[in-house]
Amino acid sequence: MNIIRYLKRNGFRYALNVLYQYKIQKILDLIVIRVTKFKKLQNIIVIECHTDFDNNGGAFYDYLIRNNYNKKYKIILLLKNRLVRTLPENVDYFYLKKPSLRKAYLLSLSKFFLFDNDILEKYRDDQIFFYLTHGGFSLKNTAGKIYVPDHVDYVLSPSNSVDDILMKQYGMKTKDRFLHIGFPCQDVLYSEKHDHEFLSNFNKSIVWAPTFRKGGGHNRNDSLNDLPLGIPLVETIDDLIKLNRYLSSRNIGLVIKLHPMQDLSGVELIQLSHIIFLTNKELSDKNIDIYKLLVISDALISDYSAISFDYLHLNKPLAYVFSDLKDYKLGLSVDDVEQFIAGDKILALSDLYSFIDSVSNNFDNNQRERQQLFDRIFEKQDGGSCERLAKFMGL
Repeated sequence: MNIIRYLKRNGFRYALNVLYQYKIQKILDLIVIRVTKFKKLQNIIVIECHTDFDNNGGAFYDYLIRNNYNKKYKIILLLKNRLVRTLPENVDYFYLKKPSLRKAYLLSLSKFFLFDNDILEKYRDDQIFFYLTHGGFSLKNTAGKIYVPDHVDYVLSPSNSVDDILMKQYGMKTKDRFLHIGFPCQDVLYSEKHDHEFLSNFNKSIVWAPTFRKGGGHNRNDSLNDLPLGIPLVETIDDLIKLNRYLSSRNIGLVIKLHPMQDLSGVELIQLSHIIFLTNKELSDKNIDIYKLLVISDALISDYSAISFDYLHLNKPLAYVFSDLKDYKLGLSVDDVEQFIAGDKILALSDLYSFIDSVSNNFDNNQRERQQLFDRIFEKQDGGSCERLAKFMGL
């Protein structure tokens, strides 16, 4: 590539950032490989967490610590953000995009690698790579956005009924690498329900968890629509205030869990009496994650996100905001979306109000469809995914 043209197109600062994050680490990796290539792999488990302790990587890490696997195995976390936890013994961490000679050395001797999102190259062929995914199965067409390289040994899939879809989404050539053992993050959905104070004043609570439309860390803009409030459908403060008034009349709390990748620059997050906007940080501050929030909720509103499939494990009312489907540039991963939804479709604010009424009045006419979809998508329907993964790894 012509260097001058590259700098003109991307800028000098961007080029320096790429050099720092990727090229320097690559040089360190090449040096270390020469030193360690004849050494025996050690009992080291490397876990890359998509949003740091959230999703599948974080859920499996928590399982390993609860069951004292760190006594036998050294665990290394590859993080994107500043560490906010105190780590137990025999657990180390590195920043995913910060060059480190020690990181290169330890990773070159690690036996197992588990990835939510950013899949590394293998240091040597006898290492075992798992792609846990950061969202399981979703309606989003991520073909070309997510790629699972050939050196990944195993890829999690909910069942063989969607293997063909995922194979296309991940750019895989065959289905022989899929594992149908469940997703670690879904184990939490089978845990005991614990009420949380910030929802205790409501008769019922609905979680609204939209996927991101703009953001993703690569200046992605997956929708033609602007989102003044960071969410689809509700476009003005007046709309939000009217919605809050409606929720208040039924004493229903609406928790809007914003996607961690959603660009919120210029967005004013207004907290109202019955509408609570939450980011990942605010969830963490309340000592709760998105999956625990789902457990204590009474219903979910989502869209093209994988979380709508996660929620099937709870068998609670579910609705899909498809108001911007025609403007959603990514498109869908399935040909017939009706075969992959089991709930109310929300195309306008009036549909949202109707769904709130249904939840308020305990009216649920989609139970049969949810169960049928659940049985078709998920081979494993329990809280044992982490245990099965650990056994498969021979831990």
